[in-house]
Amino acid sequence: MSWVGSGRVSRSFLAFAIVVALMCTVALGAGCGSNKTTPTTSPRTSPGTSPSTSPVAPGAPAPIVLQGSGNSTTDVFSLLNGLVIFTIRDSGTGTFTMTLQDVSGKAVSVLSNVNVPFVGATALGVVAGQYTIKVVSGGAWEVDANQQVPINPQFLPLNDSGNAAQVTPFFRSQGGPATVTMTYSGSSPFIVTLLTSGGQAVTTVANAATGPFNGTQTLPLQQGVIYLIDIEAGGSWTLSIQ
Repeated sequence: MSWVGSGRVSRSFLAFAIVVALMCTVALGAGCGSNKTTPTTSPRTSPGTSPSTSPVAPGAPAPIVLQGSGNSTTDVFSLLNGLVIFTIRDSGTGTFTMTLQDVSGKAVSVLSNVNVPFVGATALGVVAGQYTIKVVSGGAWEVDANQQVPINPQFLPLNDSGNAAQVTPFFRSQGGPATVTMTYSGSSPFIVTLLTSGGQAVTTVANAATGPFNGTQTLPLQQGVIYLIDIEAGGSWTLSIQ
């Protein structure tokens, strides 16, 4: 490849530069010249729940996505006062724990404590502030913190099922008592909690130290309130609210 006396590049070099530029333009989504591939926020749906087409309440931030590998503590992130759904994924083996901490390092809640690769979710109410998550893992992990609530969730009845820890879709009722029927085939604890969309724990629906479990419970539901149910489980479960 030669250079001309005027300082301009040769035609062949110019053609090559144009081709490279076009290739970078076409491959822009792949990050030409960059190794940054992980977004900090992204819309997500909790595993075991159906995507909602209902618009969400205004002012809710986009879900926070935190990723890593092995034992670590996440960067500091902010949460608003109210309900948070943590969707968790881990591909490692052995002990896997996630603990929500305040900025002083004080434990707020254990989000996960299992011994196998894990995909699940948990919901709880928090106060506004800054937090980190302490992770013990033997592989790659990810956690999404979602504070979005649909404006018009489905009315009862609700039928849901899953394996391990999950949260149900948001739901509402016409008011008055409703009956929840539950089955559980695991041997670890089975804890079921009714929460409002504002993060208030209304009642413990089931609290079995070990499974399996079969039972019914009456839920005190109010008209105009949006709810969901958090399920802590180590095996298959079903839940029906009528």
